[in-house]
Amino acid sequence: MRNPAALRWMVGAILVSLVIGALAFFVIISPTLDATAEARERAESEQARIDQLEIQLAGLKADFARIDEFRAELAEIRVGMPSEVLLNELTRQVDSHATQTEVVIADVSVSTPFEVLAPRSAAPPPPAPEEGESEDEDGGDAAPATPEPTGPTLPEGFYAVPVQLLTVGTYEDTLDFIERLQFGNERFLFVNGLQTSVLEQSGAEGGRPAVEDGDLETTISFVAWVLLNTDGEIVDPEDADVVVPELPSGNGNPFAPLQ
Repeated sequence: MRNPAALRWMVGAILVSLVIGALAFFVIISPTLDATAEARERAESEQARIDQLEIQLAGLKADFARIDEFRAELAEIRVGMPSEVLLNELTRQVDSHATQTEVVIADVSVSTPFEVLAPRSAAPPPPAPEEGESEDEDGGDAAPATPEPTGPTLPEGFYAVPVQLLTVGTYEDTLDFIERLQFGNERFLFVNGLQTSVLEQSGAEGGRPAVEDGDLETTISFVAWVLLNTDGEIVDPEDADVVVPELPSGNGNPFAPLQ
């Protein structure tokens, strides 16, 4: 016959062992397992980030190997869209087109550059709150968030230089001049206005050439683009204030031949 006291000691020992095991699991083993799992997740995340950085590094190495090609492309773009107004260069290019097409530029007007801003459409109105959602936790009216306008973005320092020409020439020569101005110019230009009138035969006078019946007098408006340096500023070297340069307007004809 078993000893009841020994049986009670055995049951008590088993219960104590279970309690110790449970405490060991919740106090030592479980936190260790959780920490190990978290460390494994962090390691996997870091490895994924390292893999992504290695891919980016490989792309940068490939781009660096083509750095001369990119510089040449940038130099070509800078010819069409320089970081300065370069009015003398623009005058030379336009005068060359006029000479090749036998069109006479009777007058020119250059206006002050202006910054080009992307069109922005109005943001859609916020949705009307449903019943019970118009008040915040304090019981007052909740101020709805104001949506931002949407639209394309343009780089900072993107300017347009408005130019207006008064030309005299035949119909065919005028069309040829406009086509060269828009599509055959080293500088990127955008013709945005035309106004023509048909002339009658007359002799040369007041700096204007002789014309035949049917010749055209055409007012051509266009803009030349300027993309400033990455700081987005036109800086006066004397006082380093940000300014937009003043250009001459109607002060003589730079396309007139030298006397």
